[in-house]
Amino acid sequence: MCSSDLGAFRKGPELQAARVQPHVHAVGQSRVLVVGGVSGVVQQSSAGLPLKLMVPDALSGGVPAIKAELIDVTATGKSIQSPADPGVGALALSSSIRTPNGIAFVGGVDGTTGAAVAKASVLTNLDEVAGNGAGKTTTVVTTAARVRPGLLVFPDDGTTVVWGGAPSRKVGELAELLVPGADKGVAVAVTGDAALLSSDYLHTAGSAVVVLAVTADQITFLVTGGVPLASPLVPSNALQYVVQLDRAAKTAQIKPVALAGGGSLPGGFGVLGLPLADGRVLLAGGLLATKKADPCPTQDRKSTRLNSSH
Repeated sequence: MCSSDLGAFRKGPELQAARVQPHVHAVGQSRVLVVGGVSGVVQQSSAGLPLKLMVPDALSGGVPAIKAELIDVTATGKSIQSPADPGVGALALSSSIRTPNGIAFVGGVDGTTGAAVAKASVLTNLDEVAGNGAGKTTTVVTTAARVRPGLLVFPDDGTTVVWGGAPSRKVGELAELLVPGADKGVAVAVTGDAALLSSDYLHTAGSAVVVLAVTADQITFLVTGGVPLASPLVPSNALQYVVQLDRAAKTAQIKPVALAGGGSLPGGFGVLGLPLADGRVLLAGGLLATKKADPCPTQDRKSTRLNSSH
């Protein structure tokens, strides 16, 4: 492959607000919506959450005043402020995912109380948003308050799977479904490996959830990385497992996963995962600490093959 085939970077439009970890989604052929994020990053423990990671210095003023911006990637200059209302997408530590119907924003930290919110916001009419219109925002009440949950989508109708991120750390609040058109989340009953279900480290924020297979009503995915919502808040304590979720039965089964040759998967808050061919998964990035720490042992960050009964 010639180097020219790899493309090239060029300077794009400038944002109107500084943002760390914003939500970024294409809404048109050359238009990108940038939402939320925080204005600064420090290590801090919120009174409402047992989290010492990636939160603004002051929750009441740590998020950008401009909730959403629209970028034309073919233009230069500055982005324009979007009238679209991202709802909870403007909160720190919310999650988002593109669906066939729009963009789903889930959870986050209330800027006044410092507590996790039990809400989701679904932004639709993205063609209107791409033309600098407001689109349509619908609020959904979730079954649990959540921070940086994992999100996946059934591609046929846009049903969103919400996994983890609940500070309550109740197994009954581990998972739920956001069904298009519904104003409340639907709880999912989770069963499976007893050791996983009883672990204090089962509930995590900022995990990678990687789709391994999708059928009509079932989705199978890997969960790894993130930061456990139980002390000590150490990313290396995060568990690795495979989930098979059935949306028709509203059930999910979790089972351990082992690596070919042993060892554990690289983790960290905000780790990214990408499914590859032949059962391999590529993992990259992830925040291991928000302060200076001793050097970590060298790890092989190449793609890894999973061993499970799936």
